[in-house]
Amino acid sequence: QMCIRDSTFLIDLARHAGVPSATTQRWCAIACKYIFGLLIQLNPQVRVRMDETRQKWDKIPNASAVICNHTSFLDAFVFTGYSPTSYISNARTLMKDSLKRLPIFGGVFDRVGHFPVYFKSEEGGAFGVDPVKQAPVNERVQTHLETGGRIALFPEGQVNKNPTTLMPFRNGTFSTIIKHKLPVYYVVMVGNDTVWPASSSTGVGAPTTIDIAIGSIPLDHEVESDPAALSKKCQAAVQQTLDEINAKRAKGGL
Repeated sequence: QMCIRDSTFLIDLARHAGVPSATTQRWCAIACKYIFGLLIQLNPQVRVRMDETRQKWDKIPNASAVICNHTSFLDAFVFTGYSPTSYISNARTLMKDSLKRLPIFGGVFDRVGHFPVYFKSEEGGAFGVDPVKQAPVNERVQTHLETGGRIALFPEGQVNKNPTTLMPFRNGTFSTIIKHKLPVYYVVMVGNDTVWPASSSTGVGAPTTIDIAIGSIPLDHEVESDPAALSKKCQAAVQQTLDEINAKRAKGGL
């Protein structure tokens, strides 16, 4: 934790020497990728298997959206650590603003350039957004996408304590996708919740193999105009892959 905090802090200092913030953010994202990946690879209790038969991760284009299932606080570490450098360098996520107040990692999120989401309330899964606070963030997201940036999203909006069944995807995520006519891909991760259970604040879990599958969701943006319908379509595609992975794991095929 100290390593990632200190490395991104030192990289961020380059801004004061005239290096553009977009460049330091890319450098910080790449630093996170290698540090997170190394930490997971050095953990003797964790093995990672990647399935790119549906879609090559490094072939995901600029100005695209990747959606992920969310079962553990480990998800972001695995996603970042195992994504290709060419992908993660300009991939950013939208995350609730309160996460910026986390010890150590709160500052890292800012230095990487992730976009805050200002929820009015998170009680009962009601994710109403403060439109006034969110407006300037939306402008930054638009600039990021218009200059070839990627976004990676967890559309369930919170950690799912029932990892085999997705929670409903939030429609706001898909309004952004429709507005910018983004191609949509997915990354499904299974096993993160065993290593770091949702009920654990310290990441103490059990040894396991983590499976990662990458895929694409065919869209026709001349037709796709309803965020709710697109949300359900994408959720169904992700759930199908999730079910396939869990079925193979149950049979010992993975």
